[in-house]
Amino acid sequence: MTANKSQEELVTEAHLSIGAVSRATGIPADTLRTWERRYGFPTPHRTESGHRVYSVETTERLQRIAEALERGHRVSHVVGLPMAQLQLVLDSSEPPASVEPPHSPPFVSTTDSSTVEVWLEAVSNLDESRLKAHLQHAWSRYGAIRCLEDHVGPFLRELGRAWETGRLRVFHEHFASECVREFLSGHWRTLAEYNAGALALLTTLPGEEHNLGLHMVACALALAGMQLIFLGANTPVEDIITSAASAEPIAVVISVSYGVHTTMARRYLGRLRSGLGERVELVVGGGGIESVPDEVTRLPTLDSALAWAQGAASR
Repeated sequence: MTANKSQEELVTEAHLSIGAVSRATGIPADTLRTWERRYGFPTPHRTESGHRVYSVETTERLQRIAEALERGHRVSHVVGLPMAQLQLVLDSSEPPASVEPPHSPPFVSTTDSSTVEVWLEAVSNLDESRLKAHLQHAWSRYGAIRCLEDHVGPFLRELGRAWETGRLRVFHEHFASECVREFLSGHWRTLAEYNAGALALLTTLPGEEHNLGLHMVACALALAGMQLIFLGANTPVEDIITSAASAEPIAVVISVSYGVHTTMARRYLGRLRSGLGERVELVVGGGGIESVPDEVTRLPTLDSALAWAQGAASR
């Protein structure tokens, strides 16, 4: 260890602390944390004490990003690019929006169906690596919430229509759902691993097997700094109440998807509201229910879920 570096700053020969990376790149430590939450990069390793540490390769990539920003490129256009594409940005006078990752089509507004089409093409070909590359690129370029609201949501709705019309078969739908689930789960679990905010318990109602919406809500809550307990799908009402009594979260968050029996869902929510007690807020998200019982908080969009979680995380 050199004389001018403390043990905290130089963790190992291969990993640097956030302070050391900040000095090496000129990027403030708070900015690195913000990028991690918003764009999924840089993703640090963690020491046993929970401190962020970064590889040399990550530091070199951040140096390229810093150089691109100095030349006037937008953060959202360069943070998600791999090293080779960053170098292309630096070597070119073109704006970064014209530089896309290899073998990845340009992303467009959801008013243009071509985005969904290229994702469905990857599903049709059972091309897992390509589908996940599309997902990661949208996450990095647009940020988590816009990726989920404007890209993943429309894609999943069109996926369902493609299955209903016979364009895709059941195994295609299962394949795509599993890819999206793995992608979302990996991102929100990484974000939430060291969160210190208020605790929320997430699940779906009895008979509700779809949990992709729940993973999307988990991303929003994790971005806001909340700690999460993820029970998954199809949890009996009494089990939700019992687990909440044990974990003592500030809120139980329920995702209700399209196709759920509305009357039955309202009945379950009423039982939950009375069983959870006054200290636990009952929160419902998803498009499967528009009217909720009294004293139940409804979050119609991921933007509203993020806003709610930002307030709740500090409780």
